[in-house]
Amino acid sequence: MPLALTLAASDGRADIHLPVMSESIEIRGSGSVLSLAQRVAEAYMHDQPKAIVVVSSGGNRRGLKSLILGTCEMAMAATEVPPDLEKLAQDRKIELVSTEIYRDAVVAVVDPRNPIKDLSMKQLRDVFRGATTNWNELGGRDAPIVVTTHEPTSVTFEIFKKVVLGDDAVITPKALVTHHDDFEKSITEDAIGYTGFHDAGALKRLTLGGVAASVGTIASGHYPIRRTLRLYQRKPETAIGKALLGYFLAPDKGQAFVRLMGDVPVK
Repeated sequence: MPLALTLAASDGRADIHLPVMSESIEIRGSGSVLSLAQRVAEAYMHDQPKAIVVVSSGGNRRGLKSLILGTCEMAMAATEVPPDLEKLAQDRKIELVSTEIYRDAVVAVVDPRNPIKDLSMKQLRDVFRGATTNWNELGGRDAPIVVTTHEPTSVTFEIFKKVVLGDDAVITPKALVTHHDDFEKSITEDAIGYTGFHDAGALKRLTLGGVAASVGTIASGHYPIRRTLRLYQRKPETAIGKALLGYFLAPDKGQAFVRLMGDVPVK
């Protein structure tokens, strides 16, 4: 059976299927990188008509595990390799090569009707661990805080927990766990949540310690909740893998797409 090109939509549905006629590469992993990967894949296949680039999401772990098991050639990730998958790679004598492709942020968000504009990192931590439970403790109205979080398998959850809560605290068990597609509507007038830099939609992004998330504050390191998006390959990399990676890093291709998305290029 010939392989097929699958460009996945943001909801994971396959939109395009084409038979693979020659050289091909499959990329799996974090949905955070999906939009960029699709654009780069289209540019690469435009310049290399005989090449087929397969792109699909499914999360960090799926992409990295598939790469280690040899069912894809490149993995998209927004974190480093988790310890259990690192061990799996070591057991299989697989060496992974990581390349940074761009940076963005995770932002705390509230409903636009909420008068709160800024929180300190300590205040944010206390809200999400359940120590602060009413908005009036933060200068807002007298109403209970509804804490909203992502599923523990989400890379956004991983980054937020690591930076905001650290190793000695957990998100309050009273938190409402929402799916990515339902997140924005779950942020009611008394709710607070967190999301990727570009996923806030109509919600109000809170500043942290007076610092707003922006290309400048992310690049300078002043905004505290940052993440680095990466591509992983097995060593030795394939020829098409090296060529495609060059497109991700090229100032007039992948990094130009990063700038258009409003994110921070690596160069």
